[in-house]
Amino acid sequence: MSSGDLSKEELERTAGQTWFVGGIFLGLGAAPVVGLVVYAIARLFFTHSLAALLVLTGALLSFALGLTYVALARTLEDE
Repeated sequence: MSSGDLSKEELERTAGQTWFVGGIFLGLGAAPVVGLVVYAIARLFFTHSLAALLVLTGALLSFALGLTYVALARTLEDE
């Protein structure tokens, strides 16, 4: 379905939802407190270095996904 098939209201609603989801992922990817909590839990099951790697990888993936959602929201708003 192309963007020409969507009404302006639907595009605005989709853009708003995308901004919201992007903000959540950006917040989770950037929040050091969340990282520390996840690290503490992961440390119980893995060695220190592996736990840190898991937390860092998860935070970077979340941050990248958030940036993707924000870019999509900006694209939808421009149409």
